[in-house]
Amino acid sequence: MGRSERHNDLVPRPVTAEDLLRFVFVGDPRLSPDGRHVLYGRKTITEKNAYLSHLHLVDVVTGEDRQLTRGEKSCSSGRFRPDGGALFFLTARKDDRDQLHVLPLEGGGEAEALTDLPEGSFGAFLPSPDGTKIVFAFRETVAEHTKAWKKEHEHASEQPW
Repeated sequence: MGRSERHNDLVPRPVTAEDLLRFVFVGDPRLSPDGRHVLYGRKTITEKNAYLSHLHLVDVVTGEDRQLTRGEKSCSSGRFRPDGGALFFLTARKDDRDQLHVLPLEGGGEAEALTDLPEGSFGAFLPSPDGTKIVFAFRETVAEHTKAWKKEHEHASEQPW
């Protein structure tokens, strides 16, 4: 390939929808308690024009990258249990409401929901030093702003005639 052909590949052009589907955003890195792994979030844009985030674990020595969460629901805010044997994270797997989950890192297994809270917003969460308890901030959504209330009242203002 000649110099002029390479130059044509570098000519600026507008970003297309196809380009957006190739974007990958990474963030929220967390070092494991033993320092051997990094947990991070990986966000992509789906063909339905929505963000989808999942958690990944990278071995700092080998560079091996393992996807930990999957599915059509995003997972975020991954945090290691203090002993490094599991991680806590947020996802809305049921009823489109974020809940706190725990996922064992060794031996496989499914994530288990630790909370069953109403619609609302999680703030920070932190496990106790022995990993048996977790403290978190949560703000429940005002009833009139919940998805259920809006659905129930969506036709309330329509006139009967």
